[in-house]
Amino acid sequence: MCLNQIFKDEQLAIMRYALAPNGAAAAASLRALGQSRLAFQAFPYPHRPFVPRRFSAPATGQTITQGTE
Repeated sequence: MCLNQIFKDEQLAIMRYALAPNGAAAAASLRALGQSRLAFQAFPYPHRPFVPRRFSAPATGQTITQGTE
């Protein structure tokens, strides 16, 4: 597999993990991210992905805001 495809697969797995609606989907995304990590071992490229923390969507009628309190 070429390095660009591995990067693409990794980025898709990270985005799917960040937006996963439930634990099963998040676990599947983490497995895909693990597969990308294994594929990176074929290349002499020191790479560590940034995996964001998951957050829950706001309840209906609420918005996410950044205040300057």
